Amino acid sequence: MVSDFLNDIVSENDIVLAPPCLWHLINCNVAHLHQAEAIYGSPTYDLGYINPERFVFNCSYENAKFIVFGNSTRGKTYVEQPPLNKIKHMVLGWRIYRVGSYIIYENPKR
Repeated sequence: MVSDFLNDIVSENDIVLAPPCLWHLINCNVAHLHQAEAIYGSPTYDLGYINPERFVFNCSYENAKFIVFGNSTRGKTYVEQPPLNKIKHMVLGWRIYRVGSYIIYENPKR
């Protein structure tokens, strides 16, 4: 349901941050929340340090058209992981869609 919803409104050059279980179903550039932090050159909880030059596209939070939270990414322990906790403040005021058990935030600047 989430991929059907997103595929109706994204173009192939859009960026979506989503859980890995959805990546192959969404027809655009898709990345993980941790990759969105690693693009800044910061080490992340799960990925450690990744050189930003290794990324094919800029998957920063600001570049994402949509950010998808599922049950695994909505949990307090996940979002509280530094530096992901800043995402909570960034998405305040963004339009929200609920699709099944997923919450999809739409970046108003994209």
